[in-house]
Amino acid sequence: MSHKTKRGALRRTEKVTLAIVVLIIAAGCQRNSQVDSKTAVQIQLVSPIFPSLLVERQQLIIRVLDLDDKPIEDAHLQVKGDMTHAGMVPLVAEMTSEGDGLYAAPFNWTMAGDWVLTVSATLRDGQLEQQQIALFVDGGDSICTTNVQSSD
Repeated sequence: MSHKTKRGALRRTEKVTLAIVVLIIAAGCQRNSQVDSKTAVQIQLVSPIFPSLLVERQQLIIRVLDLDDKPIEDAHLQVKGDMTHAGMVPLVAEMTSEGDGLYAAPFNWTMAGDWVLTVSATLRDGQLEQQQIALFVDGGDSICTTNVQSSD
């Protein structure tokens, strides 16, 4: 095989490889936009970002927005707090609308450690949106770490 033929074969291989990479990237971008379009709301922990075990009665405040950042005021929200280890009874609270997309409920942490809040929002059309928020309660403070999972 001549030097010219090897170079031509290499260029064809590079072009095919580049085309495959572009197709993979395009497919990945398309898949992400499809997943994002399934979620109809944003669920955000507003307060307390640093709840204390020392405070007896705390208000848990959640904000619910649509994808255009407009408040959703007519949803039914429930929040469930679970420790990440077995053996603890979950905390459950029904939330009431406070206006401007804010929902509140009394919420008392019962123990220090890792917690996952599962916020369930039932929208006016009956669609259920859920989001999990990980927290660490260290006996005096809680630190919001990250959203764990969002489901349709």
